[in-house]
Amino acid sequence: MVTALNTTSPATVTTASGTSSYTATSAGTAITVYAYTTSATVGSVTVVNGAYSTIVYIQGTAGPAYNVALSVPSATAVGTVPTITALATDVFGNPVASEPIMVTLVGTAFADSSITKTLTTSAVTSAVGVTPVTVFGSKTEALATAVTGEITVVATGANSATAVTGLAAPVKSAISKFTVSDLAGQIALLKAELASEKSGRATDKVAADKALSDAKIASDKAIADAKATSVTIQAAADLAKATYIAEYNALAKKWNTKNPKAKVSLKK
Repeated sequence: MVTALNTTSPATVTTASGTSSYTATSAGTAITVYAYTTSATVGSVTVVNGAYSTIVYIQGTAGPAYNVALSVPSATAVGTVPTITALATDVFGNPVASEPIMVTLVGTAFADSSITKTLTTSAVTSAVGVTPVTVFGSKTEALATAVTGEITVVATGANSATAVTGLAAPVKSAISKFTVSDLAGQIALLKAELASEKSGRATDKVAADKALSDAKIASDKAIADAKATSVTIQAAADLAKATYIAEYNALAKKWNTKNPKAKVSLKK
């Protein structure tokens, strides 16, 4: 709310002026307060004077188209039918109906095979369940069945818009891009990579199992060879001991026969 219009000198009133609440004390004369809105939705002003209060409802109307914009899928898959939406708004962002927007496609075409088309924003929003679905101030259009690649959408419009002092410059063109991915192909590739990985792991396991088996065989052979060598050494030692005892006892017997009074004991 403001207490003066921009045409009242020397005040300069813009959409940034005013407050949402205003209190004044009358000196017996009328007090003029102006309420304004930048929205096309319904708003209200409550006026309180002592015990009296009343509510005044106000609603703005959208101005001429000042901005154009695009809404495209973040991504889509091969074989689907993507849609794009062109939008027009006034200087305050309110949707604007019946605004022609020229849309050109790169990397695909519209469902009717054209690559350039004028989309006129809708003047109504359809009820729930009603087809085709329309949204006030926008126009949605289907594209051709998607194939792999990048799609670029270029929109131009609001040709008569002129810059407003103190506000952002009009947006008369918009460019958006999105990618069409071959999800089935990607899944097949991932499955193939997984199968290859599993096959590689299986091959690694076979090699590891063989290496373990070879190591065990070598270990068992080494143990067996060591045992065999130990047995051979023990047998040789036993034979040497037996030979020594036999030779000693033979000599001892001869000694004892010749020297019966100085006999020596035999070894066992």
